[in-house]
Amino acid sequence: MPWTRRAAALALSGLLVSSLVWSLLEESATSDEPVHLADGYRSLVTGDYSLNLEHPPFLKQLAALPLLPLRPRLPEIPRLAAGVDPQWEHARRFLFEANPGAAGRLLALGRLPTVLLSLLLAFLLFRFADRLFGPPAGLLALALHALEPNLLAHSRYITTDLGLTFFLAATVFAFWWCARRPTPLRVAALAGAAALAAASKYSVVYLPPVLGALVLLRTLQAPRGRRGAAFARPAACALVACGAALLSALFCRGLAFDWEACRLGFQKATASHHPGYLKFLAGRSSVHPFPHYYFAAFALKTPVPLLLLLGLGLVQLVRHRLPAGPGLFLLAPPVVIFGLSLAAPYNIGYRHVLPAVPFLVLFAAGALRTLGGRAARVAGAAVLGWLLWSWIWIAPHFLAFFNELAGGPARGIEWLDDSNVDWGQALPSLKKWMDRSQVPEVRLLYLGNDDPARFGIRHEPLAIPYELLQARSGVYAMSAHLLRRIQLVLDHEFGVRFDWFTRFRPVARPGHAIWVYRILVLDEGEHPPEGFEGTVLPKASWCAEVEARYQEAMNRNPRDLSFPFWLARFRDRMGQGDRALDLLAGVADAAHRAALTPAQAPILPHVYAELISKHLERGSIDEARRWRRAAAAAGVVPPLPPEVERRLR
Repeated sequence: MPWTRRAAALALSGLLVSSLVWSLLEESATSDEPVHLADGYRSLVTGDYSLNLEHPPFLKQLAALPLLPLRPRLPEIPRLAAGVDPQWEHARRFLFEANPGAAGRLLALGRLPTVLLSLLLAFLLFRFADRLFGPPAGLLALALHALEPNLLAHSRYITTDLGLTFFLAATVFAFWWCARRPTPLRVAALAGAAALAAASKYSVVYLPPVLGALVLLRTLQAPRGRRGAAFARPAACALVACGAALLSALFCRGLAFDWEACRLGFQKATASHHPGYLKFLAGRSSVHPFPHYYFAAFALKTPVPLLLLLGLGLVQLVRHRLPAGPGLFLLAPPVVIFGLSLAAPYNIGYRHVLPAVPFLVLFAAGALRTLGGRAARVAGAAVLGWLLWSWIWIAPHFLAFFNELAGGPARGIEWLDDSNVDWGQALPSLKKWMDRSQVPEVRLLYLGNDDPARFGIRHEPLAIPYELLQARSGVYAMSAHLLRRIQLVLDHEFGVRFDWFTRFRPVARPGHAIWVYRILVLDEGEHPPEGFEGTVLPKASWCAEVEARYQEAMNRNPRDLSFPFWLARFRDRMGQGDRALDLLAGVADAAHRAALTPAQAPILPHVYAELISKHLERGSIDEARRWRRAAAAAGVVPPLPPEVERRLR
């Protein structure tokens, strides 16, 4: 290998490693990471595979390997109410209670194996592109991987997406070599790659159709008289791979045959995780999946230069300037993956079609090589320059990337939500913004399973969805996904309008995943401080609008006592204490007449607690005791602070 090519490969590899390490240190845990890490460590040291059946244990245990020298403590599996999955509480206790102060170190170490898999994938793309299209294509494939934000985004999380992507690519590439000239070493490599793919994620169910498409493709490309022979060898290779994958899936839990766990895992992989979960795409929501969801996600989140290269490749393939053999071979897996996505029961993230991306990267590298000469050099420089600009634009917050066609990351939430935008990863970015802006505390609406306190974020949690119909003076830090999700839920389930997105302008978007609003509610005649940046709300008109929204919610949902409870809280905060008490008293009396229990109305104990506390604040101890007796008569135990209990005695 010439020294210039070696230097370029090392530079691109260095860029990839630095991007991933920078990003993994700059982001909080995503929603799924604590569960995967805790379950991987538990299964690794105890052999207990009972918690997370949704995914095979291999990648979770791989993530937990670097934790072994630290010997973190394992909590007991929590005993929760029937029907409550204990894996989430177990993960929280593992990171934040059993090992206090160690969560950041445990997460960083757990992410390193995924970084290693990403480097191996980069090497695989480099070598395979070199083999198919020549050395320049190898460097271009390596550059595309180092700068492609979706691959970068999932190359440092403790999840199964990048692992499946790597092992599926390794299986397909091993199939290529094995089908051309099977040797014991190549057959073993194919079987091993397929087994590890199946041990990575149960959605590897598309491995058989991918290999089937490749077998069919090789058969049809052979001359008519030799198609039988052309079919036999790749078909045998595909059977070896599928057999190895099946055995791996059945015996992946401690090498013990576990058909039930395998069946449940495949069922979860091919069924909707939450059947009633609203799907969102481009301003529309539905309880049914959008068939074209993943096509839209790919078009909106893939860098435009890569899309242009893919278009060039298709043109060159039709014009026979891109060899049909490797070109169609690289297109077959993405066609199968996107074809199966048409029937996917869940619409929750680009990551579910991530295994298609390595093949498209290779196809794009081959497309550029077809230009040749000066045109290839100019086009290559333009593509890499554009990709580098996109990298600078988004780094290190690669998960939230949206291309220019979508309007960039600032408008991504208008198109897609969930792990396309905000997966709970932006707490460090929020803390940095708070420090720069000298904001000591925020009202926080956070999506994720990390602890904001470990980043030094002082916050008041927001009650959802009820408290979000109001806005008080202060700074609100809102998860972009939850803002969109609550908008959908309030509209779909409660029939209530929620439009902070369109009416209030965020003053910052830390990590492109948390929307920060600065709100100031002013009385008539008051003026905001000089230089104030944010949203100013006239108190009288704003209170009237909030009242109207809550009244609409109460009319549409008369049995949901949470809406009047939070309206009473809002009235009290706006200086309308008498009206707040009147509303709370009406709620308690209505619940008593309807003989509602706390099981039917979970907010009821808080209604009584608020009535008792507010009367005590006013010095009306007799009235407070009366409401305490009323609560006891209704079978309600208000959650009262000890000092309130003492005053009532």
